[in-house]
Amino acid sequence: PFGSVALQAGLSNGAKNPAADLMEAAKVADTRKKVLITGGAGYIGSHLAADLLQRDFDVVILDNFCNSSPKSIERVQELTGRKLSVHEADTRDADALRRVFDSEVTISSV
Repeated sequence: PFGSVALQAGLSNGAKNPAADLMEAAKVADTRKKVLITGGAGYIGSHLAADLLQRDFDVVILDNFCNSSPKSIERVQELTGRKLSVHEADTRDADALRRVFDSEVTISSV
């Protein structure tokens, strides 16, 4: 996605420094990206969520809580001072995944 945004930005303003324009467009395109983390309540997922929240990403967690606890998500929110979106579902459930993507339409990374 960065390439097309950057290319459009570079071509539209007639810039003489396309590399600088690419970097600037990437910064704009990178503002508040939303990331879906599967297994986000687990050890690795919760640490990743905390790191992404601290780096100003929006986070969506998908977890069935079979080997984890919602308490880890509460703790991440307490530590970061940020809210995140949580969906209790299994990645093997296609209908549940469809509902998640339908409700979180701006997910940019998984």
